[in-house]
Amino acid sequence: MICRRCTHCGLCPGDGSVKEGLIVQTESRNADLVLCPDGFAGNAVGLAFDIGTTTVACRAYSLSDGMLLCSFGEKNPQVAYGNDVITRISFSMKTDGLKELNSAIVTCVREMISRAMLVSQGILAEKRRGRAELKKIVVAGNTVMESLFNGTSVSSLACYPFIPESKFGVEIDAEKIFGSEFFAGSCK
Repeated sequence: MICRRCTHCGLCPGDGSVKEGLIVQTESRNADLVLCPDGFAGNAVGLAFDIGTTTVACRAYSLSDGMLLCSFGEKNPQVAYGNDVITRISFSMKTDGLKELNSAIVTCVREMISRAMLVSQGILAEKRRGRAELKKIVVAGNTVMESLFNGTSVSSLACYPFIPESKFGVEIDAEKIFGSEFFAGSCK
């Protein structure tokens, strides 16, 4: 069981509710957080993405035991539309601006999923765990980056009182964002 206090770690829907049967492994020095639900097969893979203004980071974990399979980063392709969130908010309000920013980051994350799963497949095959199956994706970032990833307008953040149109901590079917090519079963 995990704590009732919400720290927006991605383990609850954002309300601090407890999910039974979850084990959380943490390293206090690196602040690493790994979700290891009971019942995942040895070939189940989870990916964690941190979408930053300049960099997108990816980590792949074995969901059965929390083993880090790979970790890497890429330049955020949205930099082509502006180096900071203010410029990107401004660009998103142009005709098709939001669509372009969303497409750029979703394409980047899709490519990173392919790379992470390829590396994970090699590691899991070495350990004789079977073919890697993507089961969970967690995406985090600041309000603007998460909104652009979800294709949610950020125009309300351009002026006072700076209230986002969407609250986060929601689960979305990954196939709706990325298509079905990566997923053997359901993935959120």
